[in-house]
Amino acid sequence: MLLESIATKCYTIYSKILRMNMKELREKVGLRTVDIASRLGIAESTVRNWDNGKHSPRVPIEDVPKLLEVYQVSLDELISAAQESRRAHDAKH
Repeated sequence: MLLESIATKCYTIYSKILRMNMKELREKVGLRTVDIASRLGIAESTVRNWDNGKHSPRVPIEDVPKLLEVYQVSLDELISAAQESRRAHDAKH
């Protein structure tokens, strides 16, 4: 019974993480768009476009580890957040 309860809570937490969008990921680590931009060496408008789902993150393969480090997520979580942002953007337009 206890293990089932723990498993249910873990699944709930993981499901919430997978439904996060890019803005929520950024806010989760307490960073502003300008902070992300500065750490990745990109324009702040690029980060805003990721946040609102207008564009998905596109970085050279060698920069992917830095992107994951800045957002403090796994690749799966980042992909999921980018997809969630895009879904929300498409639903509005």
